[in-house]
Amino acid sequence: MRSFDLRTLRWVDGLLPDTAYEYRSRHGGLRHYVRGPRHALLPLDRRRAVYAAAHINRVALLSYDEGARRLIVPMGAPLPEAMARAAAACSGAPAALEDNRLVYGGVPPAVAGVLMLAAGLRPPEPHWLPEERSAG
Repeated sequence: MRSFDLRTLRWVDGLLPDTAYEYRSRHGGLRHYVRGPRHALLPLDRRRAVYAAAHINRVALLSYDEGARRLIVPMGAPLPEAMARAAAACSGAPAALEDNRLVYGGVPPAVAGVLMLAAGLRPPEPHWLPEERSAG
């Protein structure tokens, strides 16, 4: 059994509390889980298990630089596949590797907001929305 260490962003041998888990069966099959309600183990793919564990522990794995329109993800915790495809589609290219981080360029704030919500994070403030007008 291996666990995902949310501090070091690496898979480690042994059982850590409240994180993603990797189990290899005697027959060679590899499965990933996250602990859900009532301690039930919920099967997820590897990347989604990591992001679910991060959400449960309130760990922000991605960030967004609105000025540069860049979505930034740690190399040790790449985005789940569908989210990575959506981010890469914004620039038409896969993420670039910068300082041990994956950086998706050309990501509009609206797309970044959806991806951050999907990761269980608060999206960037929508500066592009019109200001509310007071009634009166």
